Amino acid sequence: MIKRNQLNLFLQYILAFLIILETRSVYSRCVVGHIDEIIIGGIILTIILIILVNMNYKLKTKSLFFLLFYYLYMFIFLIINVDGYNVNFVIIFMILFPLVFLMLNLYDSKEIKNLFKAYVNIMVIISAISLFFYIFGSLTGMVSTNIIQEINWGGDYGGNKIINGYFGLHFNTQTTVIFGDAILRNTSIFVEGPMFALHLLFAMALSLFMNKKLINKYSIIFGFSILSSLSITAILFYMFLLFYKYTFYNKSKTKIILLPILFFIFLIIGTTFFNDKQSTNSYNIRNDDYTASFRVFNDYPIFGSGFANNNIVIKYMSKFRLYNTGLANSFVVLLVQGGLYLVIFYLLPVILNSLNLIKSKNKNLFLIEIMLLQLYLFFMNAYQYTSLMIIFLAFDYYILLFYNKNNDLKNLQLKEETYEKI
Repeated sequence: MIKRNQLNLFLQYILAFLIILETRSVYSRCVVGHIDEIIIGGIILTIILIILVNMNYKLKTKSLFFLLFYYLYMFIFLIINVDGYNVNFVIIFMILFPLVFLMLNLYDSKEIKNLFKAYVNIMVIISAISLFFYIFGSLTGMVSTNIIQEINWGGDYGGNKIINGYFGLHFNTQTTVIFGDAILRNTSIFVEGPMFALHLLFAMALSLFMNKKLINKYSIIFGFSILSSLSITAILFYMFLLFYKYTFYNKSKTKIILLPILFFIFLIIGTTFFNDKQSTNSYNIRNDDYTASFRVFNDYPIFGSGFANNNIVIKYMSKFRLYNTGLANSFVVLLVQGGLYLVIFYLLPVILNSLNLIKSKNKNLFLIEIMLLQLYLFFMNAYQYTSLMIIFLAFDYYILLFYNKNNDLKNLQLKEETYEKI
């Protein structure tokens, strides 16, 4: 008979894999078939199974009151700002978020760690495969593409895009301009480089505090993968993560000498990349996103212009970018579509958690790092309605409600003397 711990671990790996596939992978954006629906259905089913496996744990009363308030909060938004019966809104906010919150309530800190580890382990395998095909396929052509896929992401004027790939394990989806030259980005199985980098940063942040050594096989593989994604913002935050870990966990006196040098290198590289980025269309589009979004916000400040509705913000966009009308990060999307109502719901737990954790006597450096990463990516990537965002959003509210009065949750602090191998 399968033990509950083994079943939990098996379901955690399935859940982590499906979350990765659902969050901006090529498979979640395929035009043919209903793969995206199968993936999100699999996520919901897996979470339900996890809840059933762990039902012998007592559900906290505070959790029930929170969910009651949450449903009231979202129902108000549904009535006012969701046009008709929007299946996506129901799935994301009325089903997925509450299920994830319940799952976390039934988990102890060990099971939360195991879920994080499952995500890291799967991402390191995906990263290693991507590096192989990127080097021997995308860059050198030693391995030829053998499949063609049509996705509803990245096409001009909101249309579909045809991409090629290698055995369904790696796809060439995007190029970028670096120092005047167009270069293929390592996008792995994802729709674009920044979305691959999004997963890499989460995996890197989780893995750093699960390994005693700063430089290990995980940080090396994730580092090269982030570099090959050619995402400037991801490269800079990767360096920050190393800097953060080294600063707070290295007790050697040599760090007094090395820290200024590392910071100077970080500043030079960041400035160089930023100056180069200023001349690109990507930079101009991001600036235009904010201009157009705040004009919409001025018209619809409280509830936004409508869930999943970008028609109004497009009217305010500059003509030079009408071939690309997608908004670039989660903040501007939520500001446009949900106004202050949704922006506050997303940012409140991250900001309050960050302040509480920083002010606490025994600082949980691991959780502070995760909160800072989420805050950073919120303004860098558009992934506001993905399962990855919803998982961490539910996690943030769980930490906000229970961290101070739950000693078990404080075990998520991975101190140097209690590191575990992943």
